[in-house]
Amino acid sequence: MWSRNHGRGVAWWLKKLLMKAHVILLVSTDSEVINAVEDAVFSERHGLRVVVDRAGAVRELAAADIDLVILDHTPDLHDLDLFHTARGRVPVLVLADREPKAMNAILRRHGAGSCITKPFTDAGLNAVVHELLAPKTVGAACAIG
Repeated sequence: MWSRNHGRGVAWWLKKLLMKAHVILLVSTDSEVINAVEDAVFSERHGLRVVVDRAGAVRELAAADIDLVILDHTPDLHDLDLFHTARGRVPVLVLADREPKAMNAILRRHGAGSCITKPFTDAGLNAVVHELLAPKTVGAACAIG
C-alpha cells in the first residue's frame, strides 16, 4: 500500500492522516452514540473530545479550542445554560431521540445551531456538522457579466 502513494511521500500521507480539521466536543453518556459520532467525525478528520456531563462541557469550553459542541439527548431546562456558555463562541448541535417541533424551537431560541434525530447516519451527521462549521459569508457580492 505504501509503495503506491501516487507520487506523494510517506510523510505527506502521515501528516494527512493525523491532520485534524476541527475539534468537536461531544457531551454524552451513551457508548453507542459516542462510537457512532466517533466514526462519523473521524472519517472527516475532526478531533473529538468526549465528556459525560454539563460541568465537564463547561470546563472543556473554557480550557480548549472547541469548534462545535454536540449534545446527546434533548436537554431539559436545567441544561439550557450550556447554550449560553457556548453562544457566540461555538455552534451547538443537539442529538434528539425524536423530532419534537416545540422543543426544536426552544433549543434554537436558546442557541442551538441544529437538532437532528437519532439514529443518524454518518453522512447525515457530517452534513450538519459541515454546515455548522462552514464559514459564514456576510454580504457576499455577485457580479453579473
